[in-house]
Amino acid sequence: MFEAFTKILPILLIFALGYLLKKTNSLKAEDGGLLLKLCFYVGSPALTYLSVSQLKMSPGLLVFPAAAVLTTLTLYGVDLLVVKRLSAPRETLGVYMTGTLIANTSFVLPFLLAVYGPEAVGRLAMYDLAGGFLIFAFVYSIAISYGDREPSTAFILRKILVSPPIWGLLLGLIANFTHFTTPPVLETVLQNLAATVSPLVMLAMGLAFSPQLLYPRLLSLGLLTRMVGGMMIGLMVAVVMGLSGVDRMVVVMCAGAPIGFTTLTFATMEKLDTKFAASLLSVAIGIGLVLTPFLTMIGT
Repeated sequence: MFEAFTKILPILLIFALGYLLKKTNSLKAEDGGLLLKLCFYVGSPALTYLSVSQLKMSPGLLVFPAAAVLTTLTLYGVDLLVVKRLSAPRETLGVYMTGTLIANTSFVLPFLLAVYGPEAVGRLAMYDLAGGFLIFAFVYSIAISYGDREPSTAFILRKILVSPPIWGLLLGLIANFTHFTTPPVLETVLQNLAATVSPLVMLAMGLAFSPQLLYPRLLSLGLLTRMVGGMMIGLMVAVVMGLSGVDRMVVVMCAGAPIGFTTLTFATMEKLDTKFAASLLSVAIGIGLVLTPFLTMIGT
């Protein structure tokens, strides 16, 4: 456990640096959006490609996208039962619904990468394959249903087709199945880009961290559903599928990850309650900073 903590400590210090930079007005919270965009468009595709292209493929990897689908649909069923009993503005309930279904797997990525290495990243990428499609199709349609305009199929398809991490995953799969050898120069470039993922994500998290307790009861319920409920469902799925070791840890941590930043993106686009979305995200980050390292350490 101590060895795992020493691997995680640098990640936590980078988060603290991001928060310090914001508090000293060296950077603003909005600057975190640029860091996440750099990670999304540059670092994550490179990391995903390298991890998947070098992954030892087997039919067993299909359990990860299956686990993502089962976890998300089960949480959605829970939401349908709960939301009928909630009293809040429609735009706030829309954020609750989407927030509980969007897992911030990019948050757990640095921790999994630090402790388990590329082996865990490839599995997380397979989990995200189904998760990404669900977020930009199914979950986004929920956000739209709580907004003020009709669903746009063209937008959903465009989001999926131009997503760099998904292209990194697809190209990595092609390289893996065709036994393609990445040219040394290109591989070095990709390795350098991939190395930016952990620091960029944690700096952005530190910049965004600003906990506010809006709608405390609804916020608490949303966090319990997304993180505790998701983790329990992930654990049940892992047990049913017979997963153990790093396989089980990836499913459990992804299923119980904090609320994803896409929640705020969807809230902004569909004119939902952006203040409640920001509150959910910040408090989730705070809890995740305590819970995720603990889970990572006890899982080793």
